[in-house]
Amino acid sequence: MSDIAKQLGQRIRVLRNEQHMSQEELSFRAGISPAHLGQIERALKNPTIDTIAKIAEALDIPVTTLFTMDPVSIPSQNKTIGK
Repeated sequence: MSDIAKQLGQRIRVLRNEQHMSQEELSFRAGISPAHLGQIERALKNPTIDTIAKIAEALDIPVTTLFTMDPVSIPSQNKTIGK
């Protein structure tokens, strides 16, 4: 998977853990399966925009918070993304 998918999955995991929430609890609140959430967190699946919105809502955060990350370079596209 792409670097952005890995970063998004890690960001979701960090935010979920900060709220002391299990994958099962977050997936229930977001209306997605625990397996799907696990695959997103491990960057095995790319979530749709609707799924990202559901996860953000379940975490009670703005969608933009999911994409607020330290700047990182994407070698394959030679672009920088981040804050």
